[in-house]
Amino acid sequence: MFKGGLIPKDLQLYDKDFIAKQRPNFPLFEPDTTLFQDETLKNKLQNTAYNYVRVNYPEYFRYSERDLPTDVVKTHVIKKATYEPELIKIESDPNAFSDVDTPVKFIPERRYWISHFESAIQFAQNYISPNWHKGGVSTLNLTNRQYFVYNYNKDKVQFTNELEWKTNVYTAPKDTLRDYKIGDDVLRLHSNIGYKAFNKWFYTFDATFQTQLFSNYAENTNNKLAGFLSPFNINLGIGMKYDLNKTFPNRRHKKLTLSANLAPLSYTFMYSTDKDIDLGRHGFKKNEATDKYNYKLSQFGSTINATMTFQFNRNVSWYSRFYYFTSYDRMLGEFENRLTMAISRFFSTTISLNLRYDDAVEKKEDFDSYLQINELLSFGFNYKW
Repeated sequence: MFKGGLIPKDLQLYDKDFIAKQRPNFPLFEPDTTLFQDETLKNKLQNTAYNYVRVNYPEYFRYSERDLPTDVVKTHVIKKATYEPELIKIESDPNAFSDVDTPVKFIPERRYWISHFESAIQFAQNYISPNWHKGGVSTLNLTNRQYFVYNYNKDKVQFTNELEWKTNVYTAPKDTLRDYKIGDDVLRLHSNIGYKAFNKWFYTFDATFQTQLFSNYAENTNNKLAGFLSPFNINLGIGMKYDLNKTFPNRRHKKLTLSANLAPLSYTFMYSTDKDIDLGRHGFKKNEATDKYNYKLSQFGSTINATMTFQFNRNVSWYSRFYYFTSYDRMLGEFENRLTMAISRFFSTTISLNLRYDDAVEKKEDFDSYLQINELLSFGFNYKW
């Protein structure tokens, strides 16, 4: 390695072969080739003679290696000696715990009565300035629904009780006599008692009472359209009910509840305590002799009353109610639908569509149809337990 120093003048270079020639090779051990030389020659002579006889005179050999008997190998299981100490015997006294009382078993009390409550107060608001190019009026709509259920279910007996009150109040700018009007006002009490027949079918007796709480008047007049017990409706029926409660194992909050009561024999009684209301719009018959409407009505026929609740998930549910009565002379049908989309535990948006068909009412000049429609989109408070 050159480190930057000056090369001396007496530097000599040697060939590697020259260095190897100058180093003598002295072995550490000199083998003795004369040791066992006689024995090696003797063994070699014996092997040569044996190979000569084996090749030229094979008849001298009586047995070959393949003719020799083989050894029989017998297997034996090797058992490992194990040490098993003598177990300690424990003797218990059967009377040692005779004074200890057995623990008291907790048997939860079965609940045969189950309650459910729903409360919703929602509103819709619309403001239109006086100079709006297409005209219109500002309105405020308030919707209230209170629903309570108290059911009994034990063995084959089932008792259903429902109380529902819903009201729709909205401002009436065009009404010079009142600041607000009642759009929908229903107080409904429904009871159904059944005895299980087979599978999900029950023999039932069904009863429904329906009226409204507040009075409602025609616009800009004092003509009363409806009021408390004006009118009220009672429906009684005997038949069978199909009851279904279905859950979906893959969806935790998804479930379907269906109840359909079929009463081929039913009785409907309708009465109005106020005889001055517009009786024709409620389906009362006119007395041809006096040319006035009767304030009471009795009818026999058949009734179908069905409700369904479909919980899509934790926040979205669909409720539907179908009511049908026919006296084979008059037909009355109600189809109520309500889609609830919960925003949080206490607030939700509701879309409701109610259809009603009654061929016993008088048709209006501005709406020549027996079909009645009530649609509403609202937002507000919602609570369930």
